[in-house]
Amino acid sequence: MKRLVLLVLGITMLFLPENVGAMETPSSDAMDFSAQAIPSEFQKQDKKDLSYWWLDARDQETLTLYVEIVNGKNENTFDISAHQAITNENLVIDYSLDFKASQKYLYGEPTFDFNQKVKIGKEEVERKIQITLGANETKRVPIKLDVSEKLNAQSIGGINVSRHAKEAERTGSILNVYNRAFALILDGDQKEKMASLQLSPSNLEVSQQGLTLINPNAKIISEVGIEAEITNASGEVVSELKPVKGVIVPQAKINLALDNKTPLVEGKQYLLKAKMTMPNKADNQNFEYRLTVDEAGKVSTEPINNKASEQRRVYLIVPAIALLLAIFAFLILKKKAKHKL
Repeated sequence: MKRLVLLVLGITMLFLPENVGAMETPSSDAMDFSAQAIPSEFQKQDKKDLSYWWLDARDQETLTLYVEIVNGKNENTFDISAHQAITNENLVIDYSLDFKASQKYLYGEPTFDFNQKVKIGKEEVERKIQITLGANETKRVPIKLDVSEKLNAQSIGGINVSRHAKEAERTGSILNVYNRAFALILDGDQKEKMASLQLSPSNLEVSQQGLTLINPNAKIISEVGIEAEITNASGEVVSELKPVKGVIVPQAKINLALDNKTPLVEGKQYLLKAKMTMPNKADNQNFEYRLTVDEAGKVSTEPINNKASEQRRVYLIVPAIALLLAIFAFLILKKKAKHKL
Protein backbone atom coordinates (compact mmCIF):
# COMPACT_ATOMS: atom_id res chain seq x y z
CA MET A 1 0.00 0.00 0.00
CA LYS A 2 1.32 3.42 -0.95
CA ARG A 3 2.04 5.80 1.90
CA LEU A 4 1.60 9.55 1.62
CA VAL A 5 3.93 11.74 3.65
CA LEU A 6 2.65 15.26 4.13
CA LEU A 7 5.23 17.91 4.94
CA VAL A 8 3.66 20.55 7.17
CA LEU A 9 5.76 23.68 7.17
CA GLY A 10 5.80 26.05 10.08
CA ILE A 11 7.71 28.70 8.22
CA THR A 12 9.44 31.76 9.59
CA MET A 13 10.09 33.39 6.26
CA LEU A 14 10.82 36.62 4.58
CA PHE A 15 9.21 39.98 4.92
CA LEU A 16 10.04 40.17 1.23
CA PRO A 17 6.73 40.65 0.43
CA GLU A 18 3.71 39.79 2.52
CA ASN A 19 2.57 36.82 0.41
CA VAL A 20 5.78 34.89 1.12
CA GLY A 21 4.77 34.41 4.75
CA ALA A 22 1.14 33.70 3.97
CA MET A 23 1.28 29.98 4.83
CA GLU A 24 -0.50 29.22 8.08
CA THR A 25 1.81 28.00 10.82
CA PRO A 26 0.69 24.95 12.84
CA SER A 27 0.56 25.46 16.60
CA SER A 28 3.48 24.39 18.79
CA ASP A 29 1.17 21.90 20.50
CA ALA A 30 0.38 20.19 17.19
CA MET A 31 4.05 20.19 16.18
CA ASP A 32 5.18 19.14 19.68
CA PHE A 33 8.12 21.56 19.50
CA SER A 34 9.00 25.16 18.76
CA ALA A 35 12.10 26.71 17.25
CA GLN A 36 13.53 30.17 16.78
CA ALA A 37 16.45 31.86 15.10
CA ILE A 38 18.50 33.51 17.85
CA PRO A 39 19.24 37.16 16.91
CA SER A 40 22.80 37.72 15.67
CA GLU A 41 25.18 40.59 16.31
CA PHE A 42 25.68 40.68 12.53
CA GLN A 43 22.00 41.38 11.83
CA LYS A 44 21.65 44.44 9.58
CA GLN A 45 20.59 47.53 11.48
CA ASP A 46 17.39 48.02 9.49
CA LYS A 47 16.44 44.32 9.88
CA LYS A 48 16.58 44.02 13.67
CA ASP A 49 12.86 43.32 14.05
CA LEU A 50 12.86 40.26 11.77
CA SER A 51 12.47 36.71 13.08
CA TYR A 52 15.03 35.34 10.61
CA TRP A 53 18.61 36.25 9.71
CA TRP A 54 19.52 39.08 7.33
CA LEU A 55 23.23 39.54 7.92
CA ASP A 56 25.92 42.00 6.96
CA ALA A 57 28.62 39.60 5.75
CA ARG A 58 31.12 42.22 4.66
CA ASP A 59 34.65 42.03 6.09
CA GLN A 60 33.97 38.82 8.01
CA GLU A 61 35.77 35.48 8.06
CA THR A 62 33.18 33.38 9.87
CA LEU A 63 29.68 33.97 11.22
CA THR A 64 28.28 31.86 14.05
CA LEU A 65 24.52 31.67 14.50
CA TYR A 66 22.25 29.66 16.77
CA VAL A 67 18.86 28.03 16.33
CA GLU A 68 17.04 27.13 19.52
CA ILE A 69 14.73 24.11 19.72
CA VAL A 70 12.26 23.75 22.58
CA ASN A 71 10.94 20.21 22.57
CA GLY A 72 7.38 19.32 23.58
CA LYS A 73 5.95 16.70 25.88
CA ASN A 74 7.41 13.71 24.00
CA GLU A 75 10.91 12.60 23.13
CA ASN A 76 11.57 13.68 19.52
CA THR A 77 14.31 13.38 16.92
CA PHE A 78 15.13 16.35 14.69
CA ASP A 79 17.07 16.98 11.50
CA ILE A 80 18.73 20.41 11.31
CA SER A 81 20.00 21.25 7.82
CA ALA A 82 21.15 24.09 5.58
CA HIS A 83 19.80 24.57 2.06
CA GLN A 84 20.18 26.86 -0.93
CA ALA A 85 16.99 28.88 -1.43
CA ILE A 86 15.16 28.64 -4.74
CA THR A 87 12.00 30.16 -6.18
CA ASN A 88 9.58 27.45 -7.28
CA GLU A 89 6.94 27.39 -10.02
CA ASN A 90 4.46 29.23 -7.78
CA LEU A 91 6.99 32.05 -7.24
CA VAL A 92 7.34 30.97 -3.61
CA ILE A 93 10.73 30.62 -1.93
CA ASP A 94 11.58 27.03 -1.01
CA TYR A 95 14.34 26.12 1.49
CA SER A 96 13.82 22.37 1.51
CA LEU A 97 15.63 21.04 -1.59
CA ASP A 98 18.93 19.20 -1.50
CA PHE A 99 21.86 20.42 -3.58
CA LYS A 100 21.14 18.37 -6.71
CA ALA A 101 17.43 19.21 -6.78
CA SER A 102 18.09 22.93 -6.29
CA GLN A 103 20.36 23.21 -9.34
CA LYS A 104 17.56 23.08 -11.91
CA TYR A 105 16.10 26.23 -10.34
CA LEU A 106 19.34 28.24 -10.60
CA TYR A 107 20.63 30.13 -13.63
CA GLY A 108 24.25 30.17 -12.52
CA GLU A 109 26.56 29.38 -9.63
CA PRO A 110 25.25 30.83 -6.36
CA THR A 111 27.32 33.61 -4.85
CA PHE A 112 27.46 31.63 -1.61
CA ASP A 113 27.24 27.84 -1.43
CA PHE A 114 25.03 26.93 1.53
CA ASN A 115 25.70 23.24 0.88
CA GLN A 116 29.48 23.51 1.32
CA LYS A 117 30.11 26.56 3.50
CA VAL A 118 27.62 25.99 6.31
CA LYS A 119 28.44 23.59 9.15
CA ILE A 120 25.92 22.68 11.85
CA GLY A 121 26.58 21.42 15.37
CA LYS A 122 29.60 21.55 17.65
CA GLU A 123 31.60 19.20 15.41
CA GLU A 124 31.25 21.64 12.47
CA VAL A 125 31.66 18.89 9.89
CA GLU A 126 28.28 18.59 8.18
CA ARG A 127 25.54 20.83 6.79
CA LYS A 128 22.99 18.44 8.29
CA ILE A 129 22.85 16.83 11.72
CA GLN A 130 20.38 14.77 13.71
CA ILE A 131 19.65 15.22 17.42
CA THR A 132 17.24 13.63 19.87
CA LEU A 133 15.71 15.69 22.69
CA GLY A 134 13.90 14.46 25.75
CA ALA A 135 10.51 15.73 26.83
CA ASN A 136 10.57 19.50 27.45
CA GLU A 137 14.30 19.68 26.70
CA THR A 138 15.76 22.85 25.16
CA LYS A 139 18.87 22.96 22.99
CA ARG A 140 20.75 25.67 21.10
CA VAL A 141 22.45 24.37 18.00
CA PRO A 142 25.41 26.33 16.55
CA ILE A 143 25.57 27.13 12.82
CA LYS A 144 28.91 28.24 11.42
CA LEU A 145 29.22 30.03 8.07
CA ASP A 146 32.51 30.32 6.22
CA VAL A 147 32.50 33.77 4.57
CA SER A 148 36.26 34.06 4.16
CA GLU A 149 35.86 34.43 0.40
CA LYS A 150 34.72 37.99 -0.27
CA LEU A 151 31.00 38.11 -0.88
CA ASN A 152 30.33 40.65 -3.64
CA ALA A 153 26.58 40.24 -3.79
CA GLN A 154 23.50 38.98 -2.02
CA SER A 155 22.75 35.34 -1.33
CA ILE A 156 19.87 33.51 0.32
CA GLY A 157 19.50 30.11 1.90
CA GLY A 158 17.61 28.63 4.80
CA ILE A 159 17.98 26.57 7.96
CA ASN A 160 15.42 23.78 8.39
CA VAL A 161 14.40 22.15 11.66
CA SER A 162 12.37 19.02 10.90
CA ARG A 163 10.84 16.65 13.45
CA HIS A 164 10.77 12.95 12.62
CA ALA A 165 7.22 11.67 12.29
CA LYS A 166 5.84 8.89 14.44
CA GLU A 167 3.61 6.08 13.24
CA ALA A 168 1.12 6.97 15.97
CA GLU A 169 0.56 10.31 14.18
CA ARG A 170 -0.60 8.63 11.00
CA THR A 171 -4.09 9.46 9.77
CA GLY A 172 -5.01 6.83 7.21
CA SER A 173 -2.34 7.01 4.52
CA ILE A 174 -1.18 10.50 5.58
CA LEU A 175 1.86 10.93 7.81
CA ASN A 176 2.55 14.52 8.86
CA VAL A 177 6.15 15.73 9.05
CA TYR A 178 6.48 19.04 10.89
CA ASN A 179 9.14 21.49 9.89
CA ARG A 180 10.27 25.05 10.61
CA ALA A 181 12.38 26.97 8.13
CA PHE A 182 14.32 30.17 8.78
CA ALA A 183 15.55 32.40 5.98
CA LEU A 184 19.26 33.20 6.01
CA ILE A 185 20.22 36.16 3.83
CA LEU A 186 23.80 37.34 3.39
CA ASP A 187 24.53 40.84 2.15
CA GLY A 188 27.96 41.53 0.66
CA ASP A 189 29.34 44.43 -1.36
CA GLN A 190 26.71 44.86 -4.07
CA LYS A 191 28.46 46.70 -6.93
CA GLU A 192 27.00 45.31 -10.14
CA LYS A 193 24.28 47.26 -11.95
CA MET A 194 20.88 45.60 -11.93
CA ALA A 195 19.85 43.91 -15.17
CA SER A 196 16.28 43.28 -16.30
CA LEU A 197 14.62 39.97 -15.56
CA GLN A 198 14.39 37.75 -18.64
CA LEU A 199 11.14 36.09 -19.70
CA SER A 200 10.96 33.88 -22.79
CA PRO A 201 8.86 31.02 -24.27
CA SER A 202 10.00 27.49 -23.48
CA ASN A 203 8.90 23.85 -23.73
CA LEU A 204 6.67 24.66 -26.69
CA GLU A 205 4.70 21.68 -27.95
CA VAL A 206 1.19 21.27 -29.33
CA SER A 207 -0.17 20.05 -25.98
CA GLN A 208 2.04 21.96 -23.54
CA GLN A 209 3.67 25.38 -23.44
CA GLY A 210 5.65 27.33 -20.91
CA LEU A 211 7.78 30.34 -20.04
CA THR A 212 11.22 30.54 -18.48
CA LEU A 213 11.95 33.37 -16.03
CA ILE A 214 15.59 34.18 -15.29
CA ASN A 215 17.02 36.56 -12.71
CA PRO A 216 20.58 37.27 -13.88
CA ASN A 217 21.23 39.41 -10.81
CA ALA A 218 22.82 38.40 -7.52
CA LYS A 219 20.00 40.13 -5.67
CA ILE A 220 16.54 39.25 -4.37
CA ILE A 221 13.71 40.87 -6.32
CA SER A 222 10.29 40.96 -4.68
CA GLU A 223 6.74 41.62 -5.87
CA VAL A 224 7.32 40.19 -9.36
CA GLY A 225 4.14 39.28 -11.23
CA ILE A 226 3.78 37.09 -14.33
CA GLU A 227 0.78 36.32 -16.54
CA ALA A 228 0.43 35.02 -20.09
CA GLU A 229 -2.01 33.69 -22.68
CA ILE A 230 -1.94 32.08 -26.11
CA THR A 231 -4.79 32.90 -28.50
CA ASN A 232 -5.75 31.50 -31.89
CA ALA A 233 -6.66 33.50 -35.02
CA SER A 234 -10.18 34.02 -33.64
CA GLY A 235 -8.86 35.49 -30.38
CA GLU A 236 -9.90 32.43 -28.38
CA VAL A 237 -7.59 31.62 -25.42
CA VAL A 238 -6.16 28.14 -25.92
CA SER A 239 -3.49 28.24 -23.20
CA GLU A 240 -2.86 30.54 -20.24
CA LEU A 241 -0.85 31.29 -17.14
CA LYS A 242 -3.07 33.01 -14.61
CA PRO A 243 -1.42 35.88 -12.68
CA VAL A 244 1.13 34.78 -10.10
CA LYS A 245 3.22 37.06 -7.90
CA GLY A 246 6.16 36.38 -5.63
CA VAL A 247 9.83 36.71 -4.75
CA ILE A 248 12.66 35.85 -7.13
CA VAL A 249 15.88 34.69 -5.49
CA PRO A 250 19.30 35.64 -6.88
CA GLN A 251 20.19 33.87 -10.15
CA ALA A 252 16.88 32.05 -10.29
CA LYS A 253 15.73 30.04 -13.29
CA ILE A 254 12.04 29.17 -13.12
CA ASN A 255 10.00 27.17 -15.63
CA LEU A 256 6.36 28.27 -15.61
CA ALA A 257 3.87 25.91 -17.23
CA LEU A 258 0.83 27.30 -19.03
CA ASP A 259 -2.52 25.57 -18.64
CA ASN A 260 -3.21 24.24 -22.14
CA LYS A 261 -6.97 24.07 -22.74
CA THR A 262 -6.92 23.19 -26.44
CA PRO A 263 -3.94 21.59 -28.25
CA LEU A 264 -2.31 23.69 -30.94
CA VAL A 265 -3.19 22.64 -34.48
CA GLU A 266 -0.68 21.81 -37.22
CA GLY A 267 -0.44 24.47 -39.91
CA LYS A 268 -1.88 27.22 -37.70
CA GLN A 269 -0.46 30.38 -36.12
CA TYR A 270 -1.05 31.65 -32.59
CA LEU A 271 -0.24 34.74 -30.54
CA LEU A 272 1.57 34.47 -27.21
CA LYS A 273 1.25 37.51 -24.95
CA ALA A 274 3.11 37.69 -21.64
CA LYS A 275 3.30 40.42 -19.04
CA MET A 276 5.80 40.90 -16.22
CA THR A 277 5.07 43.46 -13.50
CA MET A 278 7.70 44.85 -11.14
CA PRO A 279 7.66 46.92 -7.92
CA ASN A 280 8.66 49.93 -10.02
CA LYS A 281 6.02 50.23 -12.75
CA ALA A 282 8.60 51.75 -15.08
CA ASP A 283 10.29 48.33 -15.17
CA ASN A 284 7.16 46.44 -16.29
CA GLN A 285 7.61 44.48 -19.50
CA ASN A 286 5.25 43.16 -22.15
CA PHE A 287 6.17 40.39 -24.59
CA GLU A 288 4.51 39.18 -27.77
CA TYR A 289 5.48 36.17 -29.89
CA ARG A 290 3.98 34.65 -33.01
CA LEU A 291 3.82 30.87 -32.69
CA THR A 292 3.77 28.79 -35.85
CA VAL A 293 2.97 25.09 -35.83
CA ASP A 294 4.31 23.24 -38.88
CA GLU A 295 2.76 20.14 -40.43
CA ALA A 296 4.94 17.91 -38.27
CA GLY A 297 3.66 19.58 -35.08
CA LYS A 298 6.87 21.49 -34.35
CA VAL A 299 6.28 24.90 -32.75
CA SER A 300 8.52 27.83 -33.73
CA THR A 301 8.51 31.35 -32.27
CA GLU A 302 9.02 34.84 -33.68
CA PRO A 303 9.16 37.93 -31.43
CA ILE A 304 6.68 40.63 -32.41
CA ASN A 305 6.78 43.47 -29.91
CA ASN A 306 9.02 42.84 -26.94
CA LYS A 307 9.35 46.32 -25.58
CA ALA A 308 9.20 47.72 -22.09
CA SER A 309 5.95 48.99 -20.70
CA GLU A 310 4.12 52.05 -21.99
CA GLN A 311 5.08 53.84 -18.81
CA ARG A 312 8.78 53.28 -19.48
CA ARG A 313 8.36 54.70 -22.98
CA VAL A 314 6.55 57.72 -21.56
CA TYR A 315 9.43 58.28 -19.15
CA LEU A 316 11.80 58.35 -22.12
CA ILE A 317 9.61 60.45 -24.43
CA VAL A 318 8.72 63.19 -21.95
CA PRO A 319 12.33 64.34 -21.34
CA ALA A 320 12.96 64.27 -25.10
CA ILE A 321 9.93 66.51 -25.75
CA ALA A 322 11.02 68.84 -22.95
CA LEU A 323 14.47 69.10 -24.51
CA LEU A 324 13.02 69.89 -27.95
CA LEU A 325 10.76 72.59 -26.46
CA ALA A 326 13.72 74.12 -24.65
CA ILE A 327 15.74 74.23 -27.88
CA PHE A 328 12.77 75.73 -29.74
CA ALA A 329 12.30 78.42 -27.07
CA PHE A 330 16.01 79.19 -27.14
CA LEU A 331 15.97 79.67 -30.92
CA ILE A 332 12.94 81.98 -30.72
CA LEU A 333 14.57 84.10 -28.01
CA LYS A 334 17.78 84.23 -30.00
CA LYS A 335 15.88 85.34 -33.11
CA LYS A 336 14.08 88.09 -31.13
CA ALA A 337 17.37 89.28 -29.70
CA LYS A 338 18.80 89.68 -33.22
CA HIS A 339 15.76 91.73 -34.30
CA LYS A 340 16.27 94.11 -31.37
CA LEU A 341 19.85 94.69 -32.45
